[in-house]
Amino acid sequence: MGGGEGQIGNSGLATYIGDGATVFVGGGIATGSALGFAQPDGSIVAKFLWVRDRRASGVLRVTGHDLFHPGERLVAQLGQPTASADALGQPTGPAGEFVPSHLIFRTSGCWQVTAQSGLARLSFVVRVVGRDGVA
Repeated sequence: MGGGEGQIGNSGLATYIGDGATVFVGGGIATGSALGFAQPDGSIVAKFLWVRDRRASGVLRVTGHDLFHPGERLVAQLGQPTASADALGQPTGPAGEFVPSHLIFRTSGCWQVTAQSGLARLSFVVRVVGRDGVA
């Protein structure tokens, strides 16, 4: 797992965070970055797609915190897992599965994100930039 441009992963679990590992709000999105959406309460929501194989079977848990304000925690809303399949609906890969999610960052800044599922664990830092361009 892992490998493609902007994809980060390890044994069993991966996601796409863009080459710049940055979430931008609004129209000023940079190439290779994720698009975030500002919420009325000031939080920023971004879509993350998790890809996992047999080593990461079971419940996916995603947690995170702001590196400069450790009391600030992200909220993860996870969708239903979907088995990877080709255009005809036939399973592909080593029992691969996709899990869509929305990660809700309370503020802009640098966030440590950790995902765990089965025997797999993935941790990375993502920069979240608000509408004002400040991280």
